[in-house]
Amino acid sequence: MLELIGYPFSPFVRKVMVTLEYKGLEYNHDPLNPFTERERLLKLNPRGAVPVLIIDGKPMAESADICHWLDEYHPSPAIYSNKPSVKTAIEEKEKWADSELASIFGGGLFFQKVIKPLFLKQEGDDERIQLCMTVKAPEVLDKLELSVPEEGYACEEFSIADLAVSGWLRLGMLSGFEISESQYPRLVKYLRRVYNIPAYACILERENQLEVIQHARKNFAADYEIIE
Repeated sequence: MLELIGYPFSPFVRKVMVTLEYKGLEYNHDPLNPFTERERLLKLNPRGAVPVLIIDGKPMAESADICHWLDEYHPSPAIYSNKPSVKTAIEEKEKWADSELASIFGGGLFFQKVIKPLFLKQEGDDERIQLCMTVKAPEVLDKLELSVPEEGYACEEFSIADLAVSGWLRLGMLSGFEISESQYPRLVKYLRRVYNIPAYACILERENQLEVIQHARKNFAADYEIIE
């Protein structure tokens, strides 16, 4: 039995959870919080990061490595595509999302507004928050509005690229950044398609019951229906 370690509201952990659900694989989940259970995490991953997937008693870290392994050993349905050119495009989009979008919506917004006050008992960096809210997030959303497809998914078929892009944008919305349908109609329709994938929707339904998500919604995004 596979065992996934990591708090489920992390986009990196969520990518693996949705991949496991999408492939119909059985697994146990240990929702370890790296901010409050760091010593336990370091025993599993010296880098102190989640997710960690325990495979036959051995830990594997890094969400991309884990999902590539899952595609290799459980190839159907593929999450990176079986077409070489499409797979390359998926990997490039995933890396971009896990760097640029992670910096803005993860580190710049969710970490500053939710994680630091709730788990670390620290105030967020207001200057960084405002820069992300007023400059960086709008700039990157303008690019996404032009690049997401009218129909379908980021790289032809549903893939890890969609999980990466939508996961970080969800953290931004949970932090109170509104992705307006009037301003970003293609992007909003794309996000709804992705979030409504059954394997994704069931993970989000469970996630919405978490205290940290309820806290974020209550304080920043209570009635924002895209993140249902």
